[in-house]
Amino acid sequence: MRLIKCTALSKILLKPSYYVTQYIVKHGRIGLIVDDGIAYLNLDYALCIGEKLSIYSTKNKDEILEEIRNYNP
Repeated sequence: MRLIKCTALSKILLKPSYYVTQYIVKHGRIGLIVDDGIAYLNLDYALCIGEKLSIYSTKNKDEILEEIRNYNP
């Protein structure tokens, strides 16, 4: 299972971290893992969030999804 940090996802989306946080709180915490105060998302769930929130970003949707797929911490 591959994970991505919530802050990294917000940087890929070029938005503040509360965009991702609000989406997670509103739609449920499926795929969310918290370890030592750092929130991680399952990569499949992060792709879903990236697809939904890409309309608020200045980047192209395909660019966002590719960056999420190629994420290495």
